[in-house]
Amino acid sequence: MLEQLWKQIDQQSSVLIRDAVRMVSEAKSEGREPKPVPFIYYRTAADYRQAGHTGSWRVQNAAIRLAVDRLHMLGVPFTIDYYGPIKASADGPAHA
Repeated sequence: MLEQLWKQIDQQSSVLIRDAVRMVSEAKSEGREPKPVPFIYYRTAADYRQAGHTGSWRVQNAAIRLAVDRLHMLGVPFTIDYYGPIKASADGPAHA
């Protein structure tokens, strides 16, 4: 079970990395400064489904973590934002 999850995470992160590197390479080949590649992190399964995705939001988040680690090593600029607004809890405001 755990090996299958890691395989999914690795496959998804490989796609994210490939697409990010391609976006940066295209910008550079066109003489443009590459913009940071945006990634979205999900707080809950409901947020993930609301964004129109299927599958595991936790696998997606793990794939993003793995991808940005590799992209950082490659010098590819990126941003990570949370999906949706920050919600306050009974303990006070939430912070990203």
